[in-house]
Amino acid sequence: MLDRSKFLSRTDLGLPVSYQLGEDLPMLSSDQQKTIDTLCQTYKGPLRLDQIAEGIAACIDNAAQLYDDGLSLLNANRHPRAMSLFIAAMEEVGKVSVLCSMSRIPSSNQALWSDYWRDFRCHRSKATRAFVHTFPEEARKYPAQMGVAANMQFELSPLGESFRQAGMYVDFLAGDKCWMSPSDVPRTEAESWKRRLDTALSRVQEQAELGFFSTRALEIQREVYGPINTDRPKRKDSQPRDNRDVTSKALAAHQDYYRRLVDEGILNRYADIQVMGVPLKEFIDGP
Repeated sequence: MLDRSKFLSRTDLGLPVSYQLGEDLPMLSSDQQKTIDTLCQTYKGPLRLDQIAEGIAACIDNAAQLYDDGLSLLNANRHPRAMSLFIAAMEEVGKVSVLCSMSRIPSSNQALWSDYWRDFRCHRSKATRAFVHTFPEEARKYPAQMGVAANMQFELSPLGESFRQAGMYVDFLAGDKCWMSPSDVPRTEAESWKRRLDTALSRVQEQAELGFFSTRALEIQREVYGPINTDRPKRKDSQPRDNRDVTSKALAAHQDYYRRLVDEGILNRYADIQVMGVPLKEFIDGP
């Protein structure tokens, strides 16, 4: 993780307190310019599996902290900002799914990293993945319908970012031709986002406790699902049939993945969890 003391010591980039109007502006030192360049860079390369595991833990922890901060604001009747924090926390939950997808990138197809890093920083992608965690367990029996619901959520997800900003900033609404302030956000909207976050965050926290995000579990993901992505084109070059093919093969590999988790002692065969809408033991034993 980042060395906090080093970070703080490198970010004092403001004008000196003694600056007077009319004086020559001070030039940035080479160290300051290097700091700016470093902080503004976005990483797009590969990660080791232990780095992915560390990132997942950090995202879950940050989502939980954002939830607690939002709850404090909600209890203090500062619900507009609470809503914004709940929405931000949902996106941190969505990052967990993106990082799991990164673990499935095979060494033979490193070009896929750029697609998933784009997802990691895209409000729309993160929000969509987070909302999938709110779908009821019984719905997971029907992956085709889940896909339709996820696509619909992808189309709706820009609203989430608009709501997040509405809880923080004043803006002029094009449709109503009027100003909107965060104080106009109703408490019910914050409570609605809290309920969504309760479900999504609880789900990934339970998965973390069960060991799904350990380095070894992620390695099993790569071993099982990686071959499916060997010839997968980058998103900009893919056709609908490519996505259907990958989805079909991934669904077929699920049983092998969960059997491996059980065989290696990561999961208990009799754990009280469901996979695609059925109990774990029933799922891995098959029909």
